Amino acid sequence: MQFGQIGVRGLSDAASEVSRVPGARVIFLLAVAAFTSSATMRVADAMLPELARTYSATLPEVARVISYYSIAYGFMQLILGAIGDRYGKFLVITVAVCVSCAGCLAGALAMSLDQLVLARVLTGCAAAGIIPVSLAWIGDRVPYAQRQVTLARLASGTTLGITGGQVMGGVFVDTTGWRGGFVLLSVLFCIAGLLLLRELRRQPAVAEVRGASFVSRIQLVLSSPWARVVLFCSAAEAAMVFAVLALTPTYLQAQLNMSSSVSGGIIAVFGLGALSYTLVARHMVPWLGEARLVLFGCSILGAGLFILGTTESGLIAALVCLIAGFGFYMLHNTLQTNATQLAPEARGTSVALFATLIFMGQAGGVSLGAWMVEHVGPRSVIFSSAAALILLGLGFSLALRRRHR
Repeated sequence: MQFGQIGVRGLSDAASEVSRVPGARVIFLLAVAAFTSSATMRVADAMLPELARTYSATLPEVARVISYYSIAYGFMQLILGAIGDRYGKFLVITVAVCVSCAGCLAGALAMSLDQLVLARVLTGCAAAGIIPVSLAWIGDRVPYAQRQVTLARLASGTTLGITGGQVMGGVFVDTTGWRGGFVLLSVLFCIAGLLLLRELRRQPAVAEVRGASFVSRIQLVLSSPWARVVLFCSAAEAAMVFAVLALTPTYLQAQLNMSSSVSGGIIAVFGLGALSYTLVARHMVPWLGEARLVLFGCSILGAGLFILGTTESGLIAALVCLIAGFGFYMLHNTLQTNATQLAPEARGTSVALFATLIFMGQAGGVSLGAWMVEHVGPRSVIFSSAAALILLGLGFSLALRRRHR
């Protein structure tokens, strides 16, 4: 079948072409891989001072283990998404997990800072093929009506990995040493890789897209007006939300005289709120529908941020972060689901483009937020993001209603 021949299919056609909806076992394996990938991204956050002592380097020098990983991860998402379209998404996920295992082990054995940075780059390049390609694979296998709930189950692994990785890095620094964190991640990747290899043999043959260039796949996705709407909203969401998450600990320390650990713990509660949504998504998705999920989610998130910017209580700040995290995932999960349907014949590329724009939005939002903190004050970031997210929810909700009609 030639690239572009299919076109955007209706939901009934997509459902009829799904030969076998993946079982709980496969989704669990993908969630484990997503957990380990997310934990690998964040595990070095708490290690930087110890790495500086180990390698007799400055903090900016050892920060390369984080920044270079992020650059490699962000760059390789698009490439591995296109490779998944061509050669098979489950194969790409499995290979990515196995290479990530080797990268983490190399990090644990690194004798110099340059070796550790190189190991992190290798791991970032490989891990870029886990979460985005898993989203695309689920898009291929799960009918749209069931997809948002399935993606929420995958997201539980991603969310736990983000918070778990930060905790893991700190725990190993304080106990057995920072190398133990990379060893544990390597073991987790190894277990997931072996189970995925066994599952790979059971996967039915899938006719993947061939004969299309990387550029033509990107052009196909961007040619759709709806794809441009979803991608823009995704980048805007990332810019606003991650600006708040990155800068709020500094705000809490300055305004409420909190310690670094307490302010970081309060922001970690945001992730628990997101996780709580994944546990009830199967009830909320059919009850509210996409448009109302987005509208209510952004309203909850925006209101929570407004309260966060005015409260003088640490307990209220933690409760607000919990509720705001829940609202955030009502929006984000809906964006993810729509991203898997932008171009069914190039789904790996479209989801990878979605993930790449989230990275770009995150980087731009944090940079702009830091400038605003310097010139206007930290509350300006919180309040402006809250207002913009409410407007984003209203606009995207209306766009969803028009599209459904």
